[in-house]
Amino acid sequence: MENLALAAQLSEMSGQPLEACSQVLKITEGNMQLALDILLDQQQQAPPAARAHPSPRPLTASTEAEPLSSSSLAGPPAITIYRKAGQQLPVPTAQPSKLSDLFKPPLDLVFKGDFIQAREEACKKSKWLIVNLQDTEQFLCQMLNRDTWSCEALKDLIREKFIFWQVYKRSSGCDWFLGKYMSGQCPVFPYVCIIDPRTGARLTTWSSFITPEEMITKLTHFTDEHSLDSLAVPKVKSSKKDLFEQQMLEQAIKESLVGSGGASSAGSVGTTLHIGLS
Repeated sequence: MENLALAAQLSEMSGQPLEACSQVLKITEGNMQLALDILLDQQQQAPPAARAHPSPRPLTASTEAEPLSSSSLAGPPAITIYRKAGQQLPVPTAQPSKLSDLFKPPLDLVFKGDFIQAREEACKKSKWLIVNLQDTEQFLCQMLNRDTWSCEALKDLIREKFIFWQVYKRSSGCDWFLGKYMSGQCPVFPYVCIIDPRTGARLTTWSSFITPEEMITKLTHFTDEHSLDSLAVPKVKSSKKDLFEQQMLEQAIKESLVGSGGASSAGSVGTTLHIGLS
């Protein structure tokens, strides 16, 4: 019911159908401001005939709405803002929202669903899971959307080998991820990590802006070094102590073979191995 109420509110604010508002709210994890920016961008990019919006409902004495003057806003406003019952309701105008168009999320790349669904999808398609946590108040996050995730070459690589899950700070999806993987502590934004969908383990993380060229290099290196083949044996780095013990065990086996003779060598080997491993 709460999601339906938010969608209805967003529909009233943007003039868009309720179903479209529900879908955008799902993508933005309930972030009303981001959802509104996306809808306004889509309106401005649509043909003029498709951009028609119903006029705001006429104000009556019961609504007591008053428009804010442009002088009270920093810079030329892209939309007219009305105050109604203590709430700000943007109304679309003919001026395109260039800023939000530049920094909008990669909607054609983002997985539509929660983390569990994204992980299941990655398992089903034998792909790695990329998690990107964003904060709309951090300019480096906006740059990541504008410069990095918009790169077509990078998008092609991600579509081929990864499932991409992006959520925003203070959303339910982000809060859940922070609680599970970071004990509720916020990381440095933007935050990017790669999850093994089979185990849920984080395999690598980055907490900074990364250029598209660097991201392609990092992801390519990652896929070269890791495998989702269920039969693949993970590479384990042995310590010096492990190597020394292995060498001593091999030496003991050789000495037992020399001293026992050919006929009873198999039994001696088994005895030596049991002693060495106990």
